[in-house]
Amino acid sequence: APLGIVVAVEFIGPLAVAVIGSRRPLDFVWIGLAALGVFLLAGPTSSVDTGGLLLALCAAACWAAFLLLAKRAVTTMDPLPVTTVMLVGSAVLLTPLLAVTGVAAGDLWQTLAVGAAIAVLSSAFPYFLELLALSRVRAATYGVLLSIEPAVAALTGFLILGQRLTTAEGAAIAAVMVAAAGASWEGGQRR
Repeated sequence: APLGIVVAVEFIGPLAVAVIGSRRPLDFVWIGLAALGVFLLAGPTSSVDTGGLLLALCAAACWAAFLLLAKRAVTTMDPLPVTTVMLVGSAVLLTPLLAVTGVAAGDLWQTLAVGAAIAVLSSAFPYFLELLALSRVRAATYGVLLSIEPAVAALTGFLILGQRLTTAEGAAIAAVMVAAAGASWEGGQRR
């Protein structure tokens, strides 16, 4: 599935967090706009199959849970210890999977060094920056900044992977981005 589409569907998670418990009519406009975007992405002319859509929706639920838990965590702890706890927890959960699958490593120390570098560069450092941002900016500002991710993913998919989007898919991604930005901004204005 094209990256832009997957990230747009995943963005339903942060959007849901932004409007949860809302009773204002404008918030339901954002929900409807996001739902329209996902419907267009999942329509019969879409390049996303049902399995891919379900996995993206599962990722959306995980992203929503992450935002709720991370925001709560950084109110009681600094971002660096939170990141450390997250990485240790991931290692505890994933290490048994590696042992069961019997991943072969030629040179153990080289494999461990590459694994550590990947963990720091692809997980620890980005999550630390995200938690730092969550602890320092308003939730609305953070949500608006996040709303550009589907466009960046679509552009990355186009430039690096040669993925093309239909006009309807582009409009659907734009609908999800506008809904997310609007819901986040409105949520921040109320607070």
